Amino acid sequence: MTALRDEVRTPSWPMVRRLLEDTRVVAALAIAIVLSGAIPAFAGRLQPDTAWLLYASDHMLRGARLYVDLVETNPPLIVWLDTIPVLAGRLLGVPSGPVYVAMTLALALGSAAWCGMLLRRILPKAPLLQRFLTLLLLAVLIPLAREDFGEREHLFLALSLPYMLLTVLRHQGDSAPRREAWAAGIAAGVGIALKPYFVVLWLALEVLVRRSRGRSRAGRPEAGAVVLAGIVYLAAVVMLAPEYFPVVRLMGEPYRTFLSNPLLTTALLGDGAQLPLFALLGYMALRTDAGRRALWTTLAWSTAALWIAAVLQQKGWRYHFYPALSLAVVLCGLMLFDRRRAARNPVRRLYAAAAAAAVLGAAGLTAGACIRQLLDPRNPRYDADPDLSRLIPIVAPYRGQSVLMLSWSTASAFPLMTYAQVENASRFNHLWVVGAAYWNDLRRPAPLRYHSREEMSPVERFLVDGLVEDIARNRPALALVLRPGPDRPEWGLRRLDFLGYLNRDPRFARLWTAFTYERQVGEYWVFRRTAPGEAAVLPPNRPVVTREVPDRGLNASFGAPALTDIGLWIFSAVLLGLCLTLQPRWDRGPLEDPVDSG
Repeated sequence: MTALRDEVRTPSWPMVRRLLEDTRVVAALAIAIVLSGAIPAFAGRLQPDTAWLLYASDHMLRGARLYVDLVETNPPLIVWLDTIPVLAGRLLGVPSGPVYVAMTLALALGSAAWCGMLLRRILPKAPLLQRFLTLLLLAVLIPLAREDFGEREHLFLALSLPYMLLTVLRHQGDSAPRREAWAAGIAAGVGIALKPYFVVLWLALEVLVRRSRGRSRAGRPEAGAVVLAGIVYLAAVVMLAPEYFPVVRLMGEPYRTFLSNPLLTTALLGDGAQLPLFALLGYMALRTDAGRRALWTTLAWSTAALWIAAVLQQKGWRYHFYPALSLAVVLCGLMLFDRRRAARNPVRRLYAAAAAAAVLGAAGLTAGACIRQLLDPRNPRYDADPDLSRLIPIVAPYRGQSVLMLSWSTASAFPLMTYAQVENASRFNHLWVVGAAYWNDLRRPAPLRYHSREEMSPVERFLVDGLVEDIARNRPALALVLRPGPDRPEWGLRRLDFLGYLNRDPRFARLWTAFTYERQVGEYWVFRRTAPGEAAVLPPNRPVVTREVPDRGLNASFGAPALTDIGLWIFSAVLLGLCLTLQPRWDRGPLEDPVDSG
């Protein structure tokens, strides 16, 4: 216990210090953190991307050809990796979804344990800080990932965190076992291969290590392992999935611009972009007081790199910013408990208090969200499409049959088809191509005019031809259509009338005569195949006059991806004010000057 009290930099809050000194309390906190994130992940439903990719993996194992029978714009690695939970689920006789969640949880736990061991080597004289940062990493990998659990960004962060901490050791001039270096490099290489944007992190860390104090860093095994993993993966794609390249040439650019925002808008107003920006500003203000500069600098560079990777995608979605957001929380925790002296300058005081507010706010909001979801895990508020719970009982009676979904969003079809246990009648998981083809026209006040066959781009013709071929071959028993909204700019993608668009093709029109309108469920029209001699019923007319866009369902109106929750901003301001008021009481500097600043 004496060694713990004499560490280089101990948290100044007595209560925090007492908690971290007690190993039983630390173990209880770790268990609580894991359960708070794991239970909602198991009790809730799969995210749309996760459900679709598992579906694609399952059908690929059945003989479907990826990028031919299953059209996907993402590189194939995630589909290949998803064959592991799919095969495990078949072996155990359970659905692949829970197996995937369990494997993702195991990956997160393994990453946190590995990081904990690396932190003991990075911070040998600061055991309390080791414990605090390990708990914080556990928190960002499991409960903070609640909304993004299992996304590629989540997998990437778990795979790359050990590589980041190994970079800290290199920055400090320390060595690492060759096997561990290779393992960290391969893990990071797999994570980066999940999405090409992630390579920004590797490039940033390479620059950081090579410029650190002028030391030579040639021949680091972990860096070579990342490069080797990338080369092997590229060769595997060329040999095993050559169809990917024609698809990405055809669909890559339209998908990049679909739902995109300007770079500056994404950088400042993206969902989750603000905390990384603040953490980087805090680092700039407080870095001269850093206790372990190598750790501070590596986390700051990594946060900046992952923020850039999210901005380059130009969507502004939360899961894109999840890795940067997670590292920003860890960096704020480090700024809070690893400074050599108390903040006296007003600017430094502000950032010190804001770091405390960021950590406390993230912890409080995440805990509250997890508890709320624990009480009602299948509430529609947690589904990407709020109509999912209403559609499942409508589709489930068609178990094992083909069902057609006409919508611009993956969230319409998945995980609906997963939980209803039906087959997707189309090779496309959603009709985003239509939205991309009319992305600019949707912003104009003039009535939307659809392209003739001659005016269509190659990717638009590819979609229509593939859809017609799939409907003729699979003969879906049920069809669902995201109903159109008023033909006005504020309705964005909801202006699209999929039946009006597709029925201009005589081949589709002939196939559609076999369907009759049955009912409306939420934002969807439900059609079924007509019985012999039954007359088809037409759907209702599209709405003409409305004062606003829908407040439920898939709302795709235009606008920046800004945070609009006023309550969140008020909470943040009050918490910051409280921390700023209390800051002089708990921020009294270290017990003694640090001797291992790195």
